[in-house]
Amino acid sequence: MPSIRVGTENSADIELHYKDHGAGKPIVLIHGYPLDANSWERQERALLAAGYRCISYDRRGFGHSSQPSTGYDYDTFAADLKALLDHLALDQDVVLAGFSMGTGEVTRYLGTYGSVGVSKAVLIGSIPPYLLQTDDNPKGVPKDVFEGIKQAIVADRYAFFDAFLANLYNTNVSMPEKLSEAALRASSQVAYGSGPYATYACIDTWVTDFRGDLPKIDIPVLAVHATADRVVPFEVTTARLRDERLIADLTVSRSPTAHTTSVGLTRTRSTRRCSRSSAVKPRTDAKWRQRDTCEPTNAISDRACPLFTSRICMNKPDEKETGNAGTPGCHRPRRQGSRCFCARRASRCDAHPCPGRARLPLECR
Repeated sequence: MPSIRVGTENSADIELHYKDHGAGKPIVLIHGYPLDANSWERQERALLAAGYRCISYDRRGFGHSSQPSTGYDYDTFAADLKALLDHLALDQDVVLAGFSMGTGEVTRYLGTYGSVGVSKAVLIGSIPPYLLQTDDNPKGVPKDVFEGIKQAIVADRYAFFDAFLANLYNTNVSMPEKLSEAALRASSQVAYGSGPYATYACIDTWVTDFRGDLPKIDIPVLAVHATADRVVPFEVTTARLRDERLIADLTVSRSPTAHTTSVGLTRTRSTRRCSRSSAVKPRTDAKWRQRDTCEPTNAISDRACPLFTSRICMNKPDEKETGNAGTPGCHRPRRQGSRCFCARRASRCDAHPCPGRARLPLECR
């Protein structure tokens, strides 16, 4: 896997590893957190078959790239992207495509370096315009959400990844039909191998303000998002790009059912909890998650557990269920000190490990 040098830390070079396959119109694929360039393998296969030249790379701190303790901000990420484009002499008719965290690179690159040589851009599960809730950005996500994520990484980085990936892939609905256990394990191994400093430091980049970059984008942009995205909700990201006309030439593709990714910053409005008066019984059939036993609520999850608040009804702690794929001995999440957990962390257990205290129904605590 070839690499380029983008800087130094002390006596060590900082290198980005990349892949460059095919011939034709070049498209640069920028991965999401906490994955690497191989996360694009299905898209790359289709793009190569369609006659595109596919370039993908591992962001600093991830995959095979160097894992320094510096440079985790979108100015540096965009500079890394520019260094790669310059190295490969990609200066004509380039398409930039970013997923989730990768949408920040695309946006900051176009806002900083302009669109010379770039003909189109694709934002999949967009982070822009601005995720952080501030006085002039009331639609954003409260800061303590992101602080809670960082606390979870410090407490147990691997348990955090287990929870994050289960949410990223919506495993409670995607497995096993759309996602295999092997594929989930592969993503877990990639996440585990990412830089410890990088996985923590990147959380602060999620609250980057891209509002100054967006009006500078003067090329056609396709934004793909879905209603089941639990990491970056459509309403606070892509919907704002569209409704506030933040990009001049924007086409939004919103899937009403399929999910672009994942679970995450859905701490408000969409949270669901078990009705205290409903009987929640364990089920072993494929449709054991019954939404009609839940009631929607505007309740906000506890500050210590900002992210992975389950929208799915949960059994009492002393009850067991076999999961929708026959995974034995999987307990529902329960409090253990300041953590809720699944006894076996089975990937098909319907409620995933939580990096802090979850707002559970009283009977589930």
